[in-house]
Amino acid sequence: MSNFNQEAYDRATGRRDLARTDLEELAQQVEDGELDEETAAGLRSGYETELAAAEAELAGIGTPPAKKNPKPAAASTKKAPSEKGEPEPKTGGLNTRLLVGAGILIAALVVILISVQNSSEPQPAATGAVPGAGGGAADPCAELEAALGDHSDNQFRLALADCYSSTGNAMSAIEYYRGVADDTTAAPADLARANVGLGLLNLQIGELQATADYMSTALEEDATNVEAQYYLGMLLIYDLDDPEAGVQYLQSVLEGGNLPEAVVLDIEEALAFVEDGGTGS
Repeated sequence: MSNFNQEAYDRATGRRDLARTDLEELAQQVEDGELDEETAAGLRSGYETELAAAEAELAGIGTPPAKKNPKPAAASTKKAPSEKGEPEPKTGGLNTRLLVGAGILIAALVVILISVQNSSEPQPAATGAVPGAGGGAADPCAELEAALGDHSDNQFRLALADCYSSTGNAMSAIEYYRGVADDTTAAPADLARANVGLGLLNLQIGELQATADYMSTALEEDATNVEAQYYLGMLLIYDLDDPEAGVQYLQSVLEGGNLPEAVVLDIEEALAFVEDGGTGS
């Protein structure tokens, strides 16, 4: 049998796809006038560094063998409920994270950087929110941490949690997601996002029932959360032996439209799997 590392390949492919999408959306933000070029330059540097690292990792891993099982991996992103150490990424297909996660992260970065720029002293450099020209790639999470300052707004917390989650710092991500999830005054949409983040971190360490529980909680808070619908639907079909319920969630995601092609294909495969008599594992 081949020594090909499918998990490493999936993880690197997800990192590459996420970085590409981040760069595309960043360019769109600049083109639409929502972000100035100076601010975008720091973020772009970080995304380009991440893209180069992912592509280098893929080159070292090699070409995957032909797939036998059409069952799509439940994707990645991040979380863990109990005090387990940083989770080892388990599944691939970050195509699924592109569904909402990349958009959330970009939007949150933009909101934070612009907010800090508008509310702080005249020189953004004094806040540490925007990297200086100087040497080395920008660290988006460090920039956000500096920008966060004394802000307790949940949008800031979620943006920082998303950033830590996307770079593999699970424990820091948990801290900020939990801060929102435990906030009894938080908006339902924010509570849902926090629970999705926690669920995805559980997914990384293979805690599938815990992942489903977090996604269910997210939908109790905000029934329109597409990420929660997607992940819960996939888990119910492939892993938790409730394909009928899973189909309902995935059909709801499809009806919402505006999905990446890879996500649509994943959903269509899952629906075909159920139609052909699949009942999970």
